[in-house]
Amino acid sequence: MANFDSGTDGRLRIGRRFRVITIIELSMLVVFAFLPLLMGAVWSADDSFFWIVFATKVLILSLFGLSFDLVWGFGGMLSFGQALFFGGSGYVVAVLARDLDVSSAFIVIPLAVIIGLILALLLATFLLVARKPPSLIFIALGSLT
Repeated sequence: MANFDSGTDGRLRIGRRFRVITIIELSMLVVFAFLPLLMGAVWSADDSFFWIVFATKVLILSLFGLSFDLVWGFGGMLSFGQALFFGGSGYVVAVLARDLDVSSAFIVIPLAVIIGLILALLLATFLLVARKPPSLIFIALGSLT
């Protein structure tokens, strides 16, 4: 857990350990973000395809793990709701890549974000539609997922 202390002047002080961990995590994110690009230049065509796909999958799943850590570790909420948006976006992108042969990252990544946003808006519409007691049950169940 992060080391946050409130000083006597009321400002939030972040511990040294938290800063070091943040620097390490950001540097690893930069390294792994550019790793698929570097692998194509280092290995031969046969070997590089496997490692590029592997590094990309590792990066995607690590970002999903970081989102879970953000919600549970820093927020203190056990939530599996982000898996719905992650899975829905991944499914739509996979179907587009398979059926329509769309493989450009400049099309696929914004489309995945938009699909996740649409799923979140649809779910929020049903969960937050009214303030009657039955809808409070849906809000409670929605926050559990």
